[in-house]
Amino acid sequence: MRRSQKLIQSTPWLPVAIFPLLMAASSCGALDPTLSTINAEVFEGSCAFESCHGGPSPESDLDLSSVEAAYATLIDVPGEAADVVRVVPGDPDNSLLYQLLLTEVEDARKMPVGAQLPDNELEAIRQWIEDGAENN
Repeated sequence: MRRSQKLIQSTPWLPVAIFPLLMAASSCGALDPTLSTINAEVFEGSCAFESCHGGPSPESDLDLSSVEAAYATLIDVPGEAADVVRVVPGDPDNSLLYQLLLTEVEDARKMPVGAQLPDNELEAIRQWIEDGAENN
């Protein structure tokens, strides 16, 4: 029997203690800065609920339930609560989406409500916008 197997068998709590660390490390990895990846990894889990930006009546007419809907309702679309565009291709700092993920903007609350996206998700969104916010 290998030494690592003996260690795990002699300390049954070890896998339970290490699992959260492994999960945290894997969630910190870089995401591919494409709309497809952002939709699957960020929007679907944090934004595209019927009570938010999904379903038949998405909040603020921002539909993040699919790649196609997200692209159509984000790119060069004016925001409702602020005098900025939701996503300005090539310019994350002037894109309402990115601003709202970092902080409140004028009358709009920080998104997602009551949560903070991990740095790797924020970076993927920032990079996608900076790269031209393509429908990819």
